[in-house]
Amino acid sequence: YDENNIAANGLPLNVWGLRQSIAFPTVYGSRSKIFENQTDLVESQYKLGGWRVQKEISKAYYTVLYWEEILQRLNHLDSLYHFLEKYAEKQYQVGETTYLEKLMTTAKSGEINRELKAAGLEFKQSLNNLNLWVQSDTVVFPIDKNLDLVVVLSQEVALNPMVEYHMKSVELAKTLESLERNRFWPDLEFAVFQGSNNGLNQRNYSGVEAGIAIPLWFGAQKSRLDAARIETDIQINLADNYTIQRNMNYQKWLSELEKEKEEIDYFKETGKQLADELLKQASRSLEAGEIDFLQYVQIVENSKSIEMRYLNSLLMYNFSALELNYLTE
Repeated sequence: YDENNIAANGLPLNVWGLRQSIAFPTVYGSRSKIFENQTDLVESQYKLGGWRVQKEISKAYYTVLYWEEILQRLNHLDSLYHFLEKYAEKQYQVGETTYLEKLMTTAKSGEINRELKAAGLEFKQSLNNLNLWVQSDTVVFPIDKNLDLVVVLSQEVALNPMVEYHMKSVELAKTLESLERNRFWPDLEFAVFQGSNNGLNQRNYSGVEAGIAIPLWFGAQKSRLDAARIETDIQINLADNYTIQRNMNYQKWLSELEKEKEEIDYFKETGKQLADELLKQASRSLEAGEIDFLQYVQIVENSKSIEMRYLNSLLMYNFSALELNYLTE
């Protein structure tokens, strides 16, 4: 109702209508792009989480196989030292060996037995850890029985979810910046209305209105745009820093891989044959009386050390290979 708005019959009009204010069309385009980028970012986070879980499951899997291999070798040594302990006892009874040698074999037999029990506990713990990651309704056991080398996959950056995550973060920041820039455009105003009164010879008056809404002050919006620009720069720097860090970590794990590979190759080419030959010749020499029990125990320990170093290198190689295959840091 406006007394200044007089109809032809001399009476003020009662006006009613609808008014709508909408943002500039480019704002809606930016908002739609933001929703898409946010969805992509969440998906890349999900993939990244999946990658990390896969890596931990693989590490747990190969740890179980490692302790299985350790148990096999310690079981063999336990049987060997158990036999050796009885043999030394018989030899001592007939005066063929010294009391010190008898004590040494007994001590080593007990030591290996304790190592065997400790390895059994480590195996159970590693199996529990594997099942903790898998979260299956039934207990999961490895299908493989041998600790083999993990195959190192090709390093395709496009397949790395962490690279994708940083790319999506930069895209989202740029879209948010674009939104703040588009908000400098004026809002659009539209209205439709109709007026009438209750006087004589009254009639209906219809009308439409269109215009733009321009803010008087741009300081607040300029600050929001500056903040969005800074966030974009931050995300770009984070992506660049990740690329540098990723390349450094790649070289680090590659060096670890090559170091362990040398130890593995040595064992396969020389070490295994040497360990087997040491045990074989030591057994013959002990039976022939060429060496005593103390010397035999030392040779067995050397052979054991060679095999244990190999298994440890095999596990460390696989861990390094998994870090390379699932490189996210």
